[in-house]
Amino acid sequence: MAITTVAALVGVVLRFWPRSGMWLDEALTANIASLPIGEIGEALRHDGHPPLFYLLLHWWMAIGGESDGWIRALPGVVSLISLPLSYLAGVRLAGRSGAGPLGTRRTGLLAVAIMAVLPYGVRYGAEARMYSLTITLVLAGYLLVDDLLSGRSDGVRRLLCAGGVILVTAALLWNHYWSMWLLAAVGLCALWTAVKAREPRRRTGARLLVGGLVLGGVLFLPWMPSLMYQSAHTGTPWGERFGPASVVVISIVDFAGAR
Repeated sequence: MAITTVAALVGVVLRFWPRSGMWLDEALTANIASLPIGEIGEALRHDGHPPLFYLLLHWWMAIGGESDGWIRALPGVVSLISLPLSYLAGVRLAGRSGAGPLGTRRTGLLAVAIMAVLPYGVRYGAEARMYSLTITLVLAGYLLVDDLLSGRSDGVRRLLCAGGVILVTAALLWNHYWSMWLLAAVGLCALWTAVKAREPRRRTGARLLVGGLVLGGVLFLPWMPSLMYQSAHTGTPWGERFGPASVVVISIVDFAGAR
C-alpha cells in the first residue's frame, strides 16, 4: 500500500507538472476545440481525426478558460480515471491465475503503482491530445470484455456489460481511428470463443460481445463520410514508412518513455 500511495502521488504530480508551451499538435487541438461546436466537424475533416476529444475539450474550455494549464488538465483528469481501472484489471488477472484475496489485492495495487508512474501514461496524461482518453477507454473495455468472455456474469449484469461494450466501442471509434484495429482483433477473438468455447455462458457472452462491437460500430456510421474524406485528403505524407519489425521496436521504446 505504501509503494502504491507514493507512486500514485508522484504520478498525479507529474501529470499536472508541465509548464512548457504547447507543441504544434496540442496547439492545433486547442485551436479546433475553441471553435463553435457546429464548426468543429468541418475543421476536423481537414485535420484527420474524429471529434470526441475535441468536443470534450470544447466544453472543458467553456468551463475554465483557455490557459495551457487548464487545457492540459483535461487529459490529466482522464488519465487519473485509469488508475482505479488499472486496479480492477490487476485484480482480474490475479484472480484468473488462482491468487487468493491477499494476492489479488496486492496485484491490483501493483497495477495502480505501475500505471501511475509509467512514462507512457504520464506523458499522455500531460498532453492536450486524445491519447489518455483512449488508454482509459481501453482499460474500461478490457473489464467489460473479460466479464463477457469469462462467463463470469449473467442475467442483468451480462446485459449491462454488453451495453457498456456498445458505448465503449463507439467512444473509441469517435476518439481515435487506431481503435479500429484493436476492435477488429477483439471481434475475431470473440467470434472464435462464440464458436469454440465449451461452456454455454462463455459462448453467450462472446455472442453478446460481438453484437456490442457491431452496434458500437453502427453508432460510428454518421462520421463515416468525414472519415472517407479524410482518408482521401489528409495524412502525413512527410512521415517515414516502417516495416512490422521496426514498428515493434519503436513501440517498445515509446512505451518506456521514448529515448
